[in-house]
Amino acid sequence: MAVSKPSRSFPIIAVEVIDPPIKSPEPPLSSTNDPEKGITVVSPALSYRAHSPSFNPILTIISSFTLTLSTWGFYNSTGILLSHISVHLLPNTPLPILSLIPALNILFTLLLFFPLGPIYDTYGPLPLLIPGSLIYILSLLLLSICSSLFHFLLVYGVLSAIGMALLCTVANAMLNAFEGTGYRGLATGIALVGNPAGGILFTFVFQAVLESLEWGDAMRIVAGSVGVLVAVGFLAFLPCGGLRERGTRNECGHRGQDDDCNISTASTNTRNEAPWWKFWHEKKVEGDWSLLRDRRFLWCMAGIALFEFVLVGAIGLLPTYALQQGFSTSVSFNVVAIVNAGSILGRLISGPLSDHLGPYNTVFLCLIFISLLANFAFFLPTSLLPTSASSTSLILFYLYASLSGLGSGAVMSAAPLCIAALCPSHVYARWWGASQVGVAIACFLSVPLASITLSRVAPSLFISFFGFVLILSGLAFALARWEVLRREWKWMIRV
Repeated sequence: MAVSKPSRSFPIIAVEVIDPPIKSPEPPLSSTNDPEKGITVVSPALSYRAHSPSFNPILTIISSFTLTLSTWGFYNSTGILLSHISVHLLPNTPLPILSLIPALNILFTLLLFFPLGPIYDTYGPLPLLIPGSLIYILSLLLLSICSSLFHFLLVYGVLSAIGMALLCTVANAMLNAFEGTGYRGLATGIALVGNPAGGILFTFVFQAVLESLEWGDAMRIVAGSVGVLVAVGFLAFLPCGGLRERGTRNECGHRGQDDDCNISTASTNTRNEAPWWKFWHEKKVEGDWSLLRDRRFLWCMAGIALFEFVLVGAIGLLPTYALQQGFSTSVSFNVVAIVNAGSILGRLISGPLSDHLGPYNTVFLCLIFISLLANFAFFLPTSLLPTSASSTSLILFYLYASLSGLGSGAVMSAAPLCIAALCPSHVYARWWGASQVGVAIACFLSVPLASITLSRVAPSLFISFFGFVLILSGLAFALARWEVLRREWKWMIRV
């Protein structure tokens, strides 16, 4: 049952779930009457969030932030690596073939979230965090000795993707510890800032080391820097050992006459009786994929996948589009920094908005009033203005870059919260991992389709095509919201 949190601006309601797909027991509910509003508010009597004294919100955010910075932040700067490889290491390999290296990486990373989610829900973070750290750092060290396309595909496309998937699963799922605190959105937004911040940071790092050092030495320095970030994330996680008990389920002791839970007799079953290094003795991973029949989940997954299609395709090709439109090389570099800066601001704003308005309302508002507005009001005119109006086109292009970064950061920060609103806390990693299957397919297809579209049709049609995909994404999120509200259009409801 998805429960709405009280808000000053929106009425308090209880949203019931139609045919809940998860068979796991949900937290017992208690109801209280609000005589002023004349309604009944349903709230959990016991939270899935374990109230462990070891839970430290600041260290949890630091751990998630640094793990995100070292993984997705590194991936956001692979364009510089790709250009260096194409010029100095594999000059005879066509660029479309080289683009398979990051494409394979993102495909495997996102697909691996699907099986890793249930493992996290069952065994906790440590069995994923320790091997993930070792595999990821090892893959970056091995990059320093790669010399052929097969080496890069195997090391960065496959091995690094395995390490990234392990670390990113932990970085995202550990934020579920903030469920019920009232500031989960804020914590998620701050932690996910590591994605665009890493894109800016590693861009400068790559430019500095690749210009002055050989490939092998440069990559060893980069691997050492990433290793420091991963170590910080791991050390910040250790004092929060209670995170592993976040997946515990509180069971009701006995029920009264009105089927209310008596908290005084409630007991807590934990899954962590054995030491973590004997995690395989605790219990087996249980698969329950009935969520794939949940219409709320399917519409939400479609909305995220379609938005990621635009994010990776259209926004990812902005430097290429800038050069094709006659802008200078400096503009193509500046636009990447502007998009990342806007994304940082969007993620910071989206978190508190999600806590106050609800994640679905936040996604819908940001997608319509920021992303769609930027696409058709600022991006489309840059392809229609004559070359004599280059200064006007440049201003519009920079405005689009800043607003698209703001909108994409806001939507991608609220997307995990949309999934979390659909499921109990102890199966969140499974739901989020399953939602990334559609995203993996969308991201893998977006770059080649966007490249073909940009090279073979007019720029205005290229922009209009991705604007249409944005409209489809907004429609999917609207239908997910409609399903959550029992197929009713209530626009002033926090959800």
